[in-house]
Amino acid sequence: MKRFTLFTLIVIAAAAPLAAQNTAFGTGFWADIAPILYFSGRPAQSDSYVPAIDDLSAYMARPAFLSGGFSLSAGPFSAAMVIELQQDMGEMLRGGELTNLPLSRDYSTLMFSNNYPNVGFVEGSGDWWRLSLGRRAINIGRGVGSLSISGGNPRYDHILAGLSAPFGKGSLDYDFLAISVARTYGTDDAKSLFFHRLGIDFPTLSFGFAEYNLVTGVDLDLQDFAPFLIYHHLFADGSNVMFHLDGEWRPVSPLRVYAEVLMDDFQLGAEGSGSNPSAFGFSAGAQWQIMDGAVIARPRYFRGDYSLALDGKALEGGLVATLDGYWASTYLYRRNAASPGQAYSTRYFMQTDSSWNTISSWFSYPLGPDRILIRGNLNYTLPGLSLAAEVGVAFLGAESGETTYASPYSENWLGPQTPVTMGYDVSLGAEIVLGHNSLGTVNAGFSKRGADAAILSLTLGFARRFATGSAP
Repeated sequence: MKRFTLFTLIVIAAAAPLAAQNTAFGTGFWADIAPILYFSGRPAQSDSYVPAIDDLSAYMARPAFLSGGFSLSAGPFSAAMVIELQQDMGEMLRGGELTNLPLSRDYSTLMFSNNYPNVGFVEGSGDWWRLSLGRRAINIGRGVGSLSISGGNPRYDHILAGLSAPFGKGSLDYDFLAISVARTYGTDDAKSLFFHRLGIDFPTLSFGFAEYNLVTGVDLDLQDFAPFLIYHHLFADGSNVMFHLDGEWRPVSPLRVYAEVLMDDFQLGAEGSGSNPSAFGFSAGAQWQIMDGAVIARPRYFRGDYSLALDGKALEGGLVATLDGYWASTYLYRRNAASPGQAYSTRYFMQTDSSWNTISSWFSYPLGPDRILIRGNLNYTLPGLSLAAEVGVAFLGAESGETTYASPYSENWLGPQTPVTMGYDVSLGAEIVLGHNSLGTVNAGFSKRGADAAILSLTLGFARRFATGSAP
């Protein structure tokens, strides 16, 4: 941990002189009130129920009833921190999901979550550099989701630094990212994920090469923080290294086509059954701006508004259609049962009304092993209006819920393994700007998994900001 802090201070000290390039300064304080009404057929859980990542995702999709924070900017740097007065997750799951009021499920006592902040970071950028340090959601990928690090997870504690330079008619980009996974109390199960990527970007074509190094169960050393080492050739104890390729083609300005490949292991015939099984991930997608237009103009009310996206710039404004497909093979993200900590997963600690809960999630959530996801969405935005529709289909293999594996391995390593469970999700949403600092929201959803009963939901929301200064 001392080494990580030292590295952070070095990066900040090195970047500090860049602030002299811009003398703009600003501060702001704000408070948002965002009540919702939620109607759903989801059954209430018992007091002994142990929440999972799908529960955490549903909880984080609801805004805090009351939130506030501060922001400041100094030259090319800006920072923001958000504190939330949010409903307790346990109360929501056990019958209190009608509203997001920070009360018990029977509305008799005040009961709110202590799990904050979910957003707090400093960032900076210029023509040739970028920096982010703190806590926020991150998505690495050219599509809506990610094969590797997904914005579907609520937050990551991270540091990111990147450089760009002209290269012919395009640019050469290099990024380094470190993510820390929370430790379980009383154990030595810390995880750290390191990422570096070399990207080449031209007006109509771009591609990148990246490595991920998940370090578990060992003390970190300086080679883990070295941006320009080849992780695969470190052969370090406690490391799980993946290789990632991505590319994008933009034949005309309103169209982008992209694809990615992620490789963990590739079992050669000469290695025998004792080696790790082959593990690959594939994704492909396309995005088409059918009608040009502007993006919605409103403050950052919600956690997702602070998300950081890397690798690819999504088309925005007007009418935009997107179709993405993801295929994660049976053994991708998982690890041998003898080394469960090296599974490609993160975790979150959530205090509820009754206990502390350790919730594990794949870094790529909602993607995970042994499954295929296909998602299509249609978005239409104007300065005062945003409409969205999304349809998702999931093919969940028999081992999609497993975090480790053991030999003998299936010859069909691509998967999904039979029997396959089908999942369906449909969502419709609207945001309407009701004034300079007010927003109305409506969301309807349909979800079904296998033989379980379908769940219908409707959410009505309102957000109002009270601010002074330059709030985000």
